[in-house]
Amino acid sequence: MFANIGHTFSLIRQSGRVLMQDRKLVLDWPDWRGDDTVTGQTISFTLEPNGAGTRLIFVHAGFTRTADIGDYPFGWDGFLGMLKEEAEGA
Repeated sequence: MFANIGHTFSLIRQSGRVLMQDRKLVLDWPDWRGDDTVTGQTISFTLEPNGAGTRLIFVHAGFTRTADIGDYPFGWDGFLGMLKEEAEGA
């Protein structure tokens, strides 16, 4: 079960709060460099039935700096790989 809207969270040295929940969990996501002037980024996790399993759709949105668009895939690639390993071992 997802946390309530407004709940604060900590994930990979970042913290934020839950913005939306239901079939999709949307979290506000602070700038990884710690720049408080960069706001409006979100990450979302959507779970959908997929045959005998479940498909996870991950979206990181709200980029305002071009450099961030190029930087983030490297970090998320590693994290989502670890998440996949954890889910498959459950």
